Amino acid sequence: MNNTDNITGTEKLQQQAQDWLDNKIFSHYLTVDLPMSVQHYNYDRAQIVLRNIVKRYEKELVGRYWNKHPVHFVGFAEQGEHKIWHWHLLLWAFQYTDNELQSALAKTTNYMNLDNNTLDIRPINRTPWILNNYNIKELKADGKLRFDSDRIFTSDMIFYL
Repeated sequence: MNNTDNITGTEKLQQQAQDWLDNKIFSHYLTVDLPMSVQHYNYDRAQIVLRNIVKRYEKELVGRYWNKHPVHFVGFAEQGEHKIWHWHLLLWAFQYTDNELQSALAKTTNYMNLDNNTLDIRPINRTPWILNNYNIKELKADGKLRFDSDRIFTSDMIFYL
């Protein structure tokens, strides 16, 4: 397999992911960047921390029985230059105001004793193509479109809904 096969596979994968995301409408963009004390190079360990943070966020936003009416999302895991895992979540949170989403974020940060850079939520004001393209930038595939499918996940997947 040569490099052109890898580039072609990656381009095909990213185009398919882009096409899939283009058919969805999201309201907010949540970034989760773990604090230094719990940053992990190991995906499985980092994913456990992410799950706990997002679970607390959902409890603060939706309430005690959040799992009956969760905020659905599509998430993307990234390692970046420093190879430390962080995530971008595209939320379907149209029923909540920006103030409610920010308040839940502040309560989560407080409750879990996180630093203020751990969570960042913003309404989506970019064109979907630019935002979706940003989220899929680390998806890489070989010539047969094999890739690390753990890098894309949904709320249903991480919470077994």
